[in-house]
Amino acid sequence: MIEDYLNIITSEHRQQPKYIAMLTAYLRKLQDAQLVIEAFDLHFDLNEAIGAQLDRLGDIVGRSRILAFQPESRSALLDDDNYRLIIKAKILQNQWAGTIEDMANLFQQVFPDMQLKIIDHQNMSMEIQVTGLRDDLQLQMLNNGYVIPKPEGVRIKITFILELERQTIYLGAALQSGTEMSIYPIFSSELAASYTLPIVGCYKQGTYLSVYPKE
Repeated sequence: MIEDYLNIITSEHRQQPKYIAMLTAYLRKLQDAQLVIEAFDLHFDLNEAIGAQLDRLGDIVGRSRILAFQPESRSALLDDDNYRLIIKAKILQNQWAGTIEDMANLFQQVFPDMQLKIIDHQNMSMEIQVTGLRDDLQLQMLNNGYVIPKPEGVRIKITFILELERQTIYLGAALQSGTEMSIYPIFSSELAASYTLPIVGCYKQGTYLSVYPKE
């Protein structure tokens, strides 16, 4: 930037060192300000922002770094990666058009490596089947409404389909609001090496789900 302006100085002033020094000092201030402004795009890019910059983005979209519930065996204060995830989900929720297709697209953008199946029972209730979600904290955030938008007055049941790669079967009880359930394994050499088992959870505050053993 500085050189560009110095190159257009007319010939009668180009050989004046004091004038060139004054103009260079002035242009350097403008150049520093320009670099700071250009850095905003990087530091406040949702995919690149960290720390205080990410907190500011969360404030703008209305999503706090501190969860409104206490996760089981985890801190309610999110790290940057999980905080970035729920900020993205909030932005997509704000843009949701209210259709099943848009809800599926929202989930696919937040969790590109996972699958979502939505079943509308046509009685003000719906079922959402999620396959491939393995992170316990993300599972709890999903179950507490931090990812999938909830239509007003509609009951939602979330079914987590866990694809188990070891010879393990998990047993547990039905979830109810305000309860905590842990699912423990029973090992058997007679089970197939790979199979799929659904685990059902409620879309309500205060319900926690653990799967053992934890990785």
